[in-house]
Amino acid sequence: MTLQAELREAESKLYNMEKHGPDEDCPSMEVFGRMIQAKWQQVENLREALDADPGKHATD
Repeated sequence: MTLQAELREAESKLYNMEKHGPDEDCPSMEVFGRMIQAKWQQVENLREALDADPGKHATD
């Protein structure tokens, strides 16, 4: 999977997590908050990797 595809997937998961809130598998809002933070960090890391070398990751 390319970085672009990973970024799209991570952004989609983050959007759905924020839109729908915690599910039945999430034990608490504190845990859910940490999950959101981790997903945001993943999105930011992928964006930085793409920004660092956009030509290298231009194809899916």
